[in-house]
Amino acid sequence: EVTWYERGGGNNFEFVQWTDTGAALVNSAASTVKVYQNAPGEGGAVFLPSAYQIEMAAPAGSCLDPGFNVRFVKHPGGVGNLTQCEELLAGLRPITSENLSVQPLLDFWSSGGQGNFESGVPYPTLQPDVDDNHFAIEVTGFIELTAGWHMFGFNSDDGFGLDIGGHRVCEFVDGRGVADTNGSVYIPQTGIYELRVAHWEGEGGAAGELYYINPDATFVLVNDTANGAPAVCVAVEGGGGGEAPVITSIEVQGGNVVVTWEGGTAPYQVQVADTIGGAWSNIGAPTNDTTATIPADGAAGFIRVVPGS
Repeated sequence: EVTWYERGGGNNFEFVQWTDTGAALVNSAASTVKVYQNAPGEGGAVFLPSAYQIEMAAPAGSCLDPGFNVRFVKHPGGVGNLTQCEELLAGLRPITSENLSVQPLLDFWSSGGQGNFESGVPYPTLQPDVDDNHFAIEVTGFIELTAGWHMFGFNSDDGFGLDIGGHRVCEFVDGRGVADTNGSVYIPQTGIYELRVAHWEGEGGAAGELYYINPDATFVLVNDTANGAPAVCVAVEGGGGGEAPVITSIEVQGGNVVVTWEGGTAPYQVQVADTIGGAWSNIGAPTNDTTATIPADGAAGFIRVVPGS
């Protein structure tokens, strides 16, 4: 059984006949195929589009310092969708305050309806049961997963985007009251994978929780290892992770853009992309400085600073 839905024009889906040796799902260059369960085949083989890629960050057992890096960013005006959330996190919208912390779980609540666990933990810098609006959080870390299928979910007010190993697992791009959105990811090899969540609050109630769905369909908060959830850490052996660099200012000076950041551990690498979700390109060589000058080409773009090598 195949379920297919179309959200825009020009996409198509090609289904190749099942055979005794397994099955194949083939997608054209203009479409995306999401497989949410094990595909039939010899030895439980899984068949994925050739474009499917997910990158392992470190081998299993190399997780250090449990928890999530959480960056909280406050905005003076409205944040109404996932694109605006990413723009705020990238420093392309005004920021009135910012906070960095390490949190053991992602189960936040500010006001309004709560999610599945109702822990009532306030967002960083906010008070519980107070209607605070116009902010976003960026969550990063490393999650240890076994090979095979895994299902995650995010309960939120308003929206979010969840990535594991650079693969979008699930998202809700507009505003809403508290509700669940679930998605699956296939892990080709047991190991540790990068995790990122972008989540925002526009107006009204605010809540966000990241959970793992067990095979028996029960929910458990990610990193609640005592109850069987996958472990998450802020660093891995060999130097990966730790506090991420945070851009503190972007200024135009003449024909250049001057970027300044703080935090993290040198060396740093400045990267640019033309669009949100587009490919990132290195600008210059890795540097130990905390500022860089980039020629302005007149086109809109996005800038980030990542650990160099």
